[in-house]
Amino acid sequence: MLNILTTAFSMIGDIKFNPKALLDMLPYIGEGMLCIFIVIGIIILITILLNKITSKDK
Repeated sequence: MLNILTTAFSMIGDIKFNPKALLDMLPYIGEGMLCIFIVIGIIILITILLNKITSKDK
């Protein structure tokens, strides 16, 4: 198993962790998460609205 992982990482190349790059990307990550949250909220609201419109009252 370790041999497979070593081979996979050697095929990808040299992977380095750059903390400054992570900090520079945080605003973009936050914007992306906010947009996903908004879209999910819109989908939920549309679903609730469609359920109320199309449901038969008993």
